[in-house]
Amino acid sequence: AGGLLLNVFVVRLTEGILEGYRDKDVAYDLRTFMVMIIQMVQFDIVNIERVKRINRREFGLLAGVDTAPRMITMRRKLDSAVKVLDIEKVSINLAQNYLRHLSLGTDVFYVDDHLDTYSGKGKVLKGFSHVYDRMMEGIQHSFVHDHWGNPICFELRDNFNSFKEFLLVMVKKI
Repeated sequence: AGGLLLNVFVVRLTEGILEGYRDKDVAYDLRTFMVMIIQMVQFDIVNIERVKRINRREFGLLAGVDTAPRMITMRRKLDSAVKVLDIEKVSINLAQNYLRHLSLGTDVFYVDDHLDTYSGKGKVLKGFSHVYDRMMEGIQHSFVHDHWGNPICFELRDNFNSFKEFLLVMVKKI
């Protein structure tokens, strides 16, 4: 029941994201998929593999469909969405909606930068890991949070530029 209350916020968050999209049926399907992904994150289903553990009929009700898709369908839909959407534009629109509707009353934001270490065979630039207290190969996950700690904007980046240089990029996005 609590999940249904969250739908009001999710609808406001995804409002107008796919406006002007050529194929209305595909746009509706993508918006439904976005709502489903946002709902999944709210219930700690943070990766596609966790879809195996949900009650598909009950979770489908939250997302506005009869039953939630299986893992293989979620993967296919995610691949399809990545191919047809300008992900950066969608990300910026989601952040703007969040600031407009859900993060009222604050003008304080925090930038949080974390190194996701890499141990594969490919060459990757090194960044500083606060967990291991040393330089390690990896990619940076950079989040902007509002006053209450809710993530507004997210960016993956290599370690080529310094954090100070990248901070300007994040400020422009906000």
